[in-house]
Amino acid sequence: MCDEVAWEFLTLSMASWNALWSAALAGLWLVAFAQQMRNPRSKSPYPAT
Repeated sequence: MCDEVAWEFLTLSMASWNALWSAALAGLWLVAFAQQMRNPRSKSPYPAT
């Protein structure tokens, strides 16, 4: 039961697709984080109230 693939698309199982998308989203997050650290946004021109 647990050793059989329940769902498959383009020869990848559901677990493989989950790992692929999770790695892609983590990579996207790391790229965005690195860009934010290199070029932080400027402070707001409006004074705090």
